[in-house]
Amino acid sequence: MATDLRESWWGRHFEKVVLAAAALVLVVAAVLLVVLRPSRVGEREVVRRLIDQIRQRDEDTIEEVLPKDEQERLGLAREPLTVQDFEDRLAQLPADWPAEPDFIPRPVTGEIPPTMITARTPPKQILAVEALQTAVGRGVTSETVSHPLERMADHNLMDVAWVSCTGKFNLTFQVKEYQAGNAKEQPIVITRVEMSRREQKGDGTWSDWEAVPAQGAKAVLDKLPRRPENSRDGRGVFAWARAMLAAQESVCRLPMVELVANDPEGQTISQVAGEVQGVRQPTWEKTQPTTGPEAGGGLPAPAGGAPAAPAAGGEWFEMELPPAAPAGPAAPETEAPLLPEFVLATVWAHDLSMRPGRTYQYRMRVSVFNPVYGSTECEDEEARWTPELTGEWSEPTESVTIPRLVHFYFVGTFGDRVNLELHRWIHGQWVIMRSVPCRVGAPVIFSRRMSLKVPGTTKEVTQPVDLSPGVLLVDLVRSFPYTPLGLRTITTSVLVYADAQGNLEQRIEWEEGKEAVRWRQQREQVVPPTTTTAKPKRGD
Repeated sequence: MATDLRESWWGRHFEKVVLAAAALVLVVAAVLLVVLRPSRVGEREVVRRLIDQIRQRDEDTIEEVLPKDEQERLGLAREPLTVQDFEDRLAQLPADWPAEPDFIPRPVTGEIPPTMITARTPPKQILAVEALQTAVGRGVTSETVSHPLERMADHNLMDVAWVSCTGKFNLTFQVKEYQAGNAKEQPIVITRVEMSRREQKGDGTWSDWEAVPAQGAKAVLDKLPRRPENSRDGRGVFAWARAMLAAQESVCRLPMVELVANDPEGQTISQVAGEVQGVRQPTWEKTQPTTGPEAGGGLPAPAGGAPAAPAAGGEWFEMELPPAAPAGPAAPETEAPLLPEFVLATVWAHDLSMRPGRTYQYRMRVSVFNPVYGSTECEDEEARWTPELTGEWSEPTESVTIPRLVHFYFVGTFGDRVNLELHRWIHGQWVIMRSVPCRVGAPVIFSRRMSLKVPGTTKEVTQPVDLSPGVLLVDLVRSFPYTPLGLRTITTSVLVYADAQGNLEQRIEWEEGKEAVRWRQQREQVVPPTTTTAKPKRGD
């Protein structure tokens, strides 16, 4: 019979033997770890001594180990940042960081130098345009205009009447306004020249002012830079301002539509505005010596006298100089102080939407690029993000009456009718009808088909020409005693009529006959009209 293993010694103590062996292996491993590992007590002692030495060193000894700039860089020897410190430093940062991808904003630490916190403010005012003048004329153009007076049959030509308003904008005084607002580094960039008008009513009063849209050569208008719609688009606004600075000549003196034929009786713009070249920024220059052999040139000396001649490209502003000092001993030669060079920019605008025969007044103003736009040193948020600053309106011009297209002259009577001479300006030439009988008590209506020269060519075109002056004949006074200036009393006729505005006017036959001859001779020298044999259309 097999022997029962559990009754033997090995069987009864097997588990205990295994546990004892495992414990022995663990003890041997621990002994070997302690015996074989190198001792770190010495290293810990070195570290502890270094810490004690650093604690006992004074400031000079620390700087020998770490200079102050290195301590600052590592954040040592700096007081802890409080919440208030963080808010203060956050408030010093610009509201908007530039959009360059490689730009790394660096917060300002410590006290801010006074030059960095000087507030920038926009100019308190943009000056008004001064010394306004107007030029009036008529012409023929092939360009698109707001209100053409007459189109030529079978040709892309149309008549226009125009008023050009010119004025002077004082750049030197505007620079002083910039300096007062601490924006003197910026040049003056004129961004718009605006014009408005008002019309005289029949009772002599004036209508409300209305804006005159920018009118001029379309080719130039289309090339002028457009301001970004988003006023906070700094990159776009500054690019627009640079483009406007390069286009100052076109902005300040927008060319009018090209005229194929001009009315010889109208003024030209250059006659009023004068010849000007570009827009030059004012500068500061030194005068010649006020005494000595070289005195007399440059700017006017303080001793009095008339202003000197303008420098090339600019105009002098009249200055009031103090009276000359009494004669005394000769003073040593000295250099005069800095005086400003006064520069006036000529600006003009055009109106092609008025009506012939009506009376208007005009005014102008300019807008300039905001010299503190986008500046982080401008505390006024609204002013900082305003691209343009607009000046005050100028004083109104003198009254301007637009020449009529049709002129009539009272040259005779027969029966119950009067005889009128009609002159019509059309397509750059004068059409004259020397005898048109009209009935008193009715409006003057007259038209005829005529052969007209095509402006700028040798061709002719036949089309109806309306010579109606737009008046109503009210009454005729015969055998009126009239005494011309310096002559004896004569007997003549007086025609009473009402104009388009309902105003009653009168014409004296004796005076009108001479006027008709004078104007006919002058106008027939321009373009002698030809007429067809077509039956005229006449209304009494």
